[in-house]
Amino acid sequence: MRAFALLGAVMLIGCRDFTRDAVLTPRSLAAGSTAALVIEREAGDDSTLAVVLKVTPNATAARIGSVTASIDFDTTALHFLRDDSPTDHTIRAALADRGRVRLATASADGLDPNIIARLRFAIRSASRVRAALPTLALQIIEMHSIDAVDAKPSVTVLPVVVTP
Repeated sequence: MRAFALLGAVMLIGCRDFTRDAVLTPRSLAAGSTAALVIEREAGDDSTLAVVLKVTPNATAARIGSVTASIDFDTTALHFLRDDSPTDHTIRAALADRGRVRLATASADGLDPNIIARLRFAIRSASRVRAALPTLALQIIEMHSIDAVDAKPSVTVLPVVVTP
């Protein structure tokens, strides 16, 4: 009986995050969270554009700890240049393939939902860009909150948004 009590105490201590001074309990992102690609153009720059992955959690959602996603694009109009995401104590990786960029990002403190990732593209054909933007396709492969709960089932992917 003492062994069970000792094991229980060890498990309770092991599930405690002393930096936050609270017992970690799974909190999932509730329905109503959204993910979207937002197109940003810089004034005076007609040769590139940025594709920003944003997640809008609802008010009760836990912070997002990690995201794995892919973005499909039209290679006749766009060419992937680089990952322009901020360097904010976040681990990031982007792998470009023909017509697809796979990305992964993670942070122990939680990601900034306004900029999960910012990818820079060169415009190959100005005449095809307007038609190519709606064909950008976001697929969330994995998403977890900082307390390790699978948040992917509760996220709705929205259509592409073009900002002036």
